Amino acid sequence: MLDEPEPHCLRDSAVERDQMAAQDVEDLLAQPIRPGAHLALDAAILARMRQAFSTGLVRKACGGCGWHGLCSTIAAGGYRDTQVQRPALPGKR
Repeated sequence: MLDEPEPHCLRDSAVERDQMAAQDVEDLLAQPIRPGAHLALDAAILARMRQAFSTGLVRKACGGCGWHGLCSTIAAGGYRDTQVQRPALPGKR
């Protein structure tokens, strides 16, 4: 949690996992994934990414992550009731 004295999501291990995850997605989509990059996700790309995650192809970064069990459960359930939303534009709600 971010309210902890030293939240794990701000430690080097989380940064390394983020980098590994970005590399996996970069390899899968064959396009550079850099901080601040925007991905145009259509239904086909989203399905491809979900399939790759479900089969473990893009899960190298998941080892040691506290969310591993939750993400695995969501993937095993076929992503039922999950949504991908477009981020709000600055100043808009």
